[in-house]
Amino acid sequence: MLISCLQKFTLKILIFSAFLRLTHITAQMPCVFNLYLTMKKLIIALFAIGTLASAQAQDFSRGNPYQDRPRIQHLLNKAEFERLQETVKKTPFADDKKTAFRAVMRGSYLTVDQLRLLLKQFVFNDDKLDWAMMAYPYTADQKEYYRLREDFTFITTQNKFDEFVADMADTGRGYRSRHAMGRDEFAQLQNMIKKELFSDGKQSVFKVALKDRFITVAQVTELVRQQTFDDDKLAWAFLAYNYTSDTRNYYQLRNLFTFDSNKQKLDKFLLEQAD
Repeated sequence: MLISCLQKFTLKILIFSAFLRLTHITAQMPCVFNLYLTMKKLIIALFAIGTLASAQAQDFSRGNPYQDRPRIQHLLNKAEFERLQETVKKTPFADDKKTAFRAVMRGSYLTVDQLRLLLKQFVFNDDKLDWAMMAYPYTADQKEYYRLREDFTFITTQNKFDEFVADMADTGRGYRSRHAMGRDEFAQLQNMIKKELFSDGKQSVFKVALKDRFITVAQVTELVRQQTFDDDKLAWAFLAYNYTSDTRNYYQLRNLFTFDSNKQKLDKFLLEQAD
């Protein structure tokens, strides 16, 4: 908007300047000639400002991975984040730490990776969870928030965290835009699933990570292949269906099962989805 206004104003000055030249008023009236020189300098300044602003806007659009979130204006750089860490560390009391955090973060945002580093300052799971919940609105890449789950020791805390992230997406208080999960993101998800000891935890990680994403049949195939037993494979195939973009290719999972009975169960499931 600002760039557009500058361009329009500059165009008007150029037209008026050309008029002055054509009518030779500048040669006859010294006061008008001085006005012409002032306008000429202003034109040069406005042109430079407009060019710089336009270039910076283009660079930001190309280099900002959070450009689909219009409210993101300033991401903390390394030096700013280190100062934030030091401020939180030196502040003695829990409530004062939060107040200091909010003061520093006013108008700024951090990334999930930075928040993970900040959470390392806290020993107890409850404190980490409290900070994870508080910092959510100040986080730029909220789609990556599920990765914080690894920072909690106890399953009960992990479950509370899962519920919180799901609630943020459902109520619209977090940023929500369904998109395909890329190769690197999927690799991170696989590693997190592998680290979980129990099947409930594995599936919970999957659901939270895929809350605002979808995967392909090829990626579902990799997840199913991680399972040893046919029943577990079938459970994952059922679970992943609603998070899959190319469900028309879901029949390809049939070859992953050892027993015909499980292949038939998959066939029945797919026919029910079609109905």
